[in-house]
Amino acid sequence: MASGIEVRTSNAEESDPAQARINRQWHQFYRQGIPLDLSANAENGRVVGIYSHYENGAHGHYTVLAGVQLRRGVASPPEYVTIKVSAGEYIVFKAPGFGSRAVITCWSAIWDFFSRGEHELAGRYERAFTADFEVYGDPEYVSIYVSVKRKLGVRLPPAGV
Repeated sequence: MASGIEVRTSNAEESDPAQARINRQWHQFYRQGIPLDLSANAENGRVVGIYSHYENGAHGHYTVLAGVQLRRGVASPPEYVTIKVSAGEYIVFKAPGFGSRAVITCWSAIWDFFSRGEHELAGRYERAFTADFEVYGDPEYVSIYVSVKRKLGVRLPPAGV
């Protein structure tokens, strides 16, 4: 579960600097000191970006929460939005560095992974578009967890093979 501020946007809007919202959202998140506001209830002070409520996969609008991961059972202050990411299958991608440049590098690798299908896992899974999340905190890399589902008709080998 995480709490913070959210925006609704799309990839088309984010590609136009005049309409892009995510970068401004993160500036607001830090400028208002939201990580400090939520630090008493935070799980290891972990800052996260959660992508959810996908309208039409990669082609429609989605919601982005800039937030702080909360400890279990802790209530968020009412001035912030709280979201819970459901359990599921995720593929984790990592990019070296920290900040927006590393995030862009990582998302580019994710788009390549699913569009090219060269990796063995890309042949077995497709994006689920339920919830994806970025995890910050390590100064050496950014991690992005992408929700996936098994492609229809694809059988996985038995465990241990």
